[in-house]
Amino acid sequence: MRSFEEDADRETGRTAAEVDALWDRAAWGMNELDLAAKMQHARLRARLLGESYQAPTVGRFSILRKLGEGGMGEVYAAYDDQLDRKVALKFLHPARAGDERAVHRLLREAQALAKLSHPHLVPVFDVGRFDDRVYLAMEMVPGVTMREWTAEAGRPWRKVLERWVEVGRALVAVHEAGMVHRDLKPDNVLVGQDGRARLVDFGLARGQGAHPTVAEVDARADDCINAGDGRRRLEERVTQTHDVVGTPAYMAPEVRRGEPATESSDQYGLCVSIYESLVGQRPTGPTRARALVRVPATVRMSLALRRALSRGLTAEPAERYPSTRALLHDLERVLGHRRGRLLTRGAALLVAAGVGATLVRTTEVGSVALCQTVQDELRGVWDEARRTAVSDGIAATRLPYAEPLARELVARTDDYARAWLDARTRVCEATWVHQVQSEALLDRRMSCLDQQRTELAAFVDAAAGLEGEQPRELPRALTTLGVPEECESPMLLELGDARPPAANREQIESLRREVADLRVAALLRGPVAVRGRAQAVYEQAERLGFAPLRARAELMLGFMHFLGDDPRAHAHLLRAEALAEAAGDDRLREEASRMSARLWALLGTDLDRAREAHARNRAIVARLGDPPHRLAALEQAEALLLQRQGDLAGAEASQREAIARWSALGERFASTRATAWRGLGRILCVRGRYHDAEQAFERAARIDARWGGSPLDRDSGRTRAGMTTYVRGVAAMGQGELDEASTLLHEALDEAARAYGPDSVPVGRVHVSLAQWAMQTGRIDDVLAHARVADDSVRRWLGDDHVLRRSPLSALGTAAFHRGLPDVAVDAFAEALRLQQTALPDDHLDLAIARSNLGEAQVLAGREEEAQVSLHAALAVMERRLPDTDARLSYPLHALGESLLRQGQLRPACDHAERALWIREQHRDDLVELARTRWLVARCELARGRPARARPLAESARTVFRTMGKDFADEVEAIDAALGPTTGR
Repeated sequence: MRSFEEDADRETGRTAAEVDALWDRAAWGMNELDLAAKMQHARLRARLLGESYQAPTVGRFSILRKLGEGGMGEVYAAYDDQLDRKVALKFLHPARAGDERAVHRLLREAQALAKLSHPHLVPVFDVGRFDDRVYLAMEMVPGVTMREWTAEAGRPWRKVLERWVEVGRALVAVHEAGMVHRDLKPDNVLVGQDGRARLVDFGLARGQGAHPTVAEVDARADDCINAGDGRRRLEERVTQTHDVVGTPAYMAPEVRRGEPATESSDQYGLCVSIYESLVGQRPTGPTRARALVRVPATVRMSLALRRALSRGLTAEPAERYPSTRALLHDLERVLGHRRGRLLTRGAALLVAAGVGATLVRTTEVGSVALCQTVQDELRGVWDEARRTAVSDGIAATRLPYAEPLARELVARTDDYARAWLDARTRVCEATWVHQVQSEALLDRRMSCLDQQRTELAAFVDAAAGLEGEQPRELPRALTTLGVPEECESPMLLELGDARPPAANREQIESLRREVADLRVAALLRGPVAVRGRAQAVYEQAERLGFAPLRARAELMLGFMHFLGDDPRAHAHLLRAEALAEAAGDDRLREEASRMSARLWALLGTDLDRAREAHARNRAIVARLGDPPHRLAALEQAEALLLQRQGDLAGAEASQREAIARWSALGERFASTRATAWRGLGRILCVRGRYHDAEQAFERAARIDARWGGSPLDRDSGRTRAGMTTYVRGVAAMGQGELDEASTLLHEALDEAARAYGPDSVPVGRVHVSLAQWAMQTGRIDDVLAHARVADDSVRRWLGDDHVLRRSPLSALGTAAFHRGLPDVAVDAFAEALRLQQTALPDDHLDLAIARSNLGEAQVLAGREEEAQVSLHAALAVMERRLPDTDARLSYPLHALGESLLRQGQLRPACDHAERALWIREQHRDDLVELARTRWLVARCELARGRPARARPLAESARTVFRTMGKDFADEVEAIDAALGPTTGR
């Protein structure tokens, strides 16, 4: 049959109406909703009428061409005019438009994919209707199915297995979201032109364990994509009784019997698909327990892979892997085995398309010798001379733990160097010996390893040239080096080109080394000591404009601020994330997002930001393929966030999971494991399980003992030995056991001073708690002394502008306020407010409390107008964010009452004072503040001429002030003067 366009070529000169009529005659019998036909019609009009071609549109999408058609529907390439990107539009087949079960399956696919974000799943951008047909707008993935991709001759086994491992990672995400795919097969996997595999066709996906039973769908399909009960309707079952959906050849035996599809049945389908892609045919059937799947005589398969597939193909679900993640772990281990060929399918697999096709190349002369020279690539970075230099550098500190520290540090650096050399050798041989890796990927992996060699050189130089610096942070510095095995990740296929331009390559490489040096120096000497040099390097990197270098420079500055719990880190870390994303470096993005999450959780000032950063971090870790060391760090960060949110049970579980993961990674991460044990100890302390906490700290101590001591744990800023004592002291103070609190806090102070020196940050933090204790016991001079020592310690270690000063400054301001030193109090509270404003949004509750403190001090200083501005601003935020009975509201209310009373504004003054008194009467947890407010209300009543109510309030206040001693003599004298001698003494 001739095409319509052939006939149309002879019909030029027609009117638009005639063209449309001609089309109607030619299109008779076609489906009226066929978009391909509409495209032909539009082209015909353009040709015959001389118009510009206008592609048919579906919503905001312009149709480009038809990509294909299947049993469920049609797929078109389209262009998103609003977001400037190509998409794939998947339409339900016209013949099934009235089939509500088919509609539900397509919408189920949208719902399933919308819940997930994963690099090996195809995201859904939109869902809608066009001419009564439901469609999905999805990412356009140019490529072929896995079946077509593996059919191409010369695919190395490792490449095929790598693609299926990517599918496995997507499947793990599906399962962890509570769904099963139910139709795993090579046809439902796309391999894009970028080499990445994506799991598709979720039309059969549903919650785990959902049995294919009767589900009557009463509403029209329109309801499924409209507001209201659409979500409920999407989750209704649509498969009729005894229907078994999926592809039988890939179904697990229990699903064929009519049992529910589960994660285990997906695992079975995955193993069938992997076997088929590698062997060229599907397995003959399920295996028995502990039996190996049969492999044709012409095929050789490694025992490790055969065992993994056999377990996944077991007939009984209980004998398969406990999870897809566990199966994936064994498959990844197969890929990690450098030696040993996986399989050989006779001559066909080796030379199906002739030697030299695709990535198969003739081994070049001398390539084996080329890879053997890798062993020399750490000469001058880590060799016998550098080992000696590090040992001598640590010994020169003359510290008692120098010898064991040097011994352990050299041993662990040896481990790292061996891992780096092994990775370098594998990467080299993959291209030049085994011929399974392109030269482009070789370059990217070598660039990754080059960066790690730069970081190793910076670490070794710092350890060898301590120049009197304390080497406590060397173990932690070693664990911050990149993991060599990560440079072999398939994700490097997506990494941007990190090679610097030739014009300024030498300068960029020099700055890269400077950045690495500065990160180590910030750990060893403190961020303040290297801040000037760091800023200069950062500015040079900015001027050069090379995105990978700028990202590292931003991360370096963010890291420095992070070391001191400084919120200024946030801006640098966000910029580092953005620049790393532009450079395609997800590893650097992961580190920056993890640091952001930990920073906000540590500060405790903005848990929303902490949660947002943690969510980004989790997504990036998943995109990277869940590297074990990054998963361990993720669990540790989650534990801290849960602790800050008050979920101590969840925090303990996450922290224990982190410890287990760090333990599995071996001795290279021993120092990090010790830090994790200390973190668990802190959580257990807060839970009141002091015995368990001491055991956790002891586990950390045993690890530290191998290094000769207890390195500074900057995550807490406190000593391992003193942590339990400190937390018990704070808890005792909170419970009103002030004598026990004093004993415990002074013990913690002594332990911190012995470990870090009398002017260190850990000592300063204990002094803050001692200041709080002194305030509760009426020792105002002691409050002043402790607060000043604490502030001096923080300033000396972290600088004048560090937000950590807010605690000692607030204690200092409070003490000065009660000591009758208004100017000292105003200065301290104003400085605390300034520092918090650098970290918090203007309507943050903590800022409101800081303004309230400042306003109270300004009232004491007689600066009424300034005070009322501060107090009204504080009260406006606090009233929005706090319940009416919250004790914190009483402070600005009392201060406003005091200030307005002085100005003679009796009515508003008394209203604020009465409200403050009502709140404080509800709590009665601070007798001094309650007495002050009773005396304020008594003065209001006296001013109103109501002595009968004023007298009992004033007498009650006087009793408390007398009990507190000489520091409150002025208040007692004022009450005596107001009430007169007849009240008694």
